[in-house]
Amino acid sequence: MGKTFKRELVESEVLAVFGQPKEIKNGEMIYPCPFCKAEGADSDSDHLKINIGKGYITCFASGEHTKELNKLYQDYVNARKRVSTSNIETNPEQMKALQNELSETPQALDLLKNIGYSDFTIKQKGLGLYKGDWFTIPMYSVDNEFIGYEFRYDHNYKHSHKTKGYADDPKKTLCLIHGYKTSKILLVMAGFKDGHLMFQYLQENELLDNYTIITASNGEPNTLKALSQNIDYLKKFKKIVLCLDRDNTGRASTKKIALELGIPVYELTLPFIENEKK
Repeated sequence: MGKTFKRELVESEVLAVFGQPKEIKNGEMIYPCPFCKAEGADSDSDHLKINIGKGYITCFASGEHTKELNKLYQDYVNARKRVSTSNIETNPEQMKALQNELSETPQALDLLKNIGYSDFTIKQKGLGLYKGDWFTIPMYSVDNEFIGYEFRYDHNYKHSHKTKGYADDPKKTLCLIHGYKTSKILLVMAGFKDGHLMFQYLQENELLDNYTIITASNGEPNTLKALSQNIDYLKKFKKIVLCLDRDNTGRASTKKIALELGIPVYELTLPFIENEKK
């Protein structure tokens, strides 16, 4: 029996690569294996089994065929990930067009809602969709200048890249997600998604006026550098709270910022926000 490789699968991509299955049984999409067929085998046309929920594509008759089948799928995914976004315009008209494309694509909206986004947050944060393959997140400097986009691959929201040239000015790698001039507490998030969900939480609890939310758009390891480039901006706040990931990278970044930034910082300790509300 062929070896099974567990992976994330998307039904629309499976159908694009392999077509409609011969049948679906016990959660498995059943196909003829094209490699077995080429060798004169698979007379029952059922050697290829795909289970989207469990994340496997396998030819039960051959491990080598399983590798080739997974490569077919990955090559298709990679080709979609290579969609060029370098010529996209950075202006309000383009952003509105991308927002409209997202609003007219129910599957993409459903994915965002499945990972926690509300309609309010999607609209307020200006999320869009580019060519049906990429979510677009508008990026603003802490001076509220529209500087470009973060692109996230729409089928899993993980693979990402940024508008070309946005980091030419290191100060602009610190991006504003939400903020009022009267905010006294600055929340430093691990990324845009975390920042958006924090924004959503604050909105639902009527706390938006109390907080400003930022993130280092070029990643957690570069958070200290982004903060250091904007030290005068940071000094406007009564309290700076680090809300970075709890994995090794996030912990290392938190420790480095605390030791080297040169001004006091706090680390998020839940339920920090509820306590502040009282």
